[in-house]
Amino acid sequence: MDFSDLFRVALALLFAAALLWQSRLLHGRPNQRRTYQLAGAALLLVGLLNAALAAGLADATIQMTVGGVAIILLLAAAVFYLRGFRSGEMRGDAQRASEMAREYRERREREIDERRGR
Repeated sequence: MDFSDLFRVALALLFAAALLWQSRLLHGRPNQRRTYQLAGAALLLVGLLNAALAAGLADATIQMTVGGVAIILLLAAAVFYLRGFRSGEMRGDAQRASEMAREYRERREREIDERRGR
């Protein structure tokens, strides 16, 4: 195993942990929570696949199976993401983002007006 193999495994596991941790923080958003869980599980499988490749365990059938399951999990995550979007679970996030953008724009306009007035 060289550094790039270890880096790929560590990166996949780090992203998987981040997604699984994020899923724990979502309450009242079942579709979005399931999206993070499925994507995290898929990245765990990708990390496992990279670890197996780095260790020289080159059984093609197992690799194809693990890779196929990871792809299926990612597709399922995409389906749950779209379900969450359609059910309005992300509406609050969009409203919060537009409110923050509006506040920033107003603050910048006040700052620019103050500079021009001096």
